[in-house]
Amino acid sequence: MERVLLPILLPVAVLLAVGVMMGGLGLLFTSVGRIGTIAIGLAIIVAVPAMGVLLTRGR
Repeated sequence: MERVLLPILLPVAVLLAVGVMMGGLGLLFTSVGRIGTIAIGLAIIVAVPAMGVLLTRGR
């Protein structure tokens, strides 16, 4: 039973998670205004690759 449900539930869960994240970002960007949106967007642009480098770097 678990083998049948996992391929269905996993994509649905990912869709819901992405939808919640995008909705949250939309609300955040709407509430902080134009300058706040630019600042948060730039922070995301810098933070995401930086976290990728830190997580993939060998010890």
